Amino acid sequence: MDTEKLVRIKTGVVKRTHKELLAYVQEEKDQRDRIELMKGSGQDVHDIKQQQEVLNDTLNVLPDTMCRLQKAHEDLADILVDASMELGVPDEIAEGVELTEQQSLILDARAALAAAEKVLPAE
Repeated sequence: MDTEKLVRIKTGVVKRTHKELLAYVQEEKDQRDRIELMKGSGQDVHDIKQQQEVLNDTLNVLPDTMCRLQKAHEDLADILVDASMELGVPDEIAEGVELTEQQSLILDARAALAAAEKVLPAE
């Protein structure tokens, strides 16, 4: 497969999975807040239990999403090493320099990796 196309695809996977993980983390926080608010206002026990089940569903999805992000991150990092050399993109690009399409693609991939690293556990 064409290197540029592969980098685009893998970058998209990392971005999408990262966004999905952040959404689940936010959903967990919102759901916990909702449950506490319901308990505090004395809502029906059945309604609270239903919301707890929704929270449990979210908590079940989080590890899988984290695992998928880790895998996508590793795949992109592996491909990026070869792609940078193949496309002739240096490790650092001076600011103010007009970027080629390949340089822009590699920088976008590197930015996606950096964003994902912020939420992935340290190895």
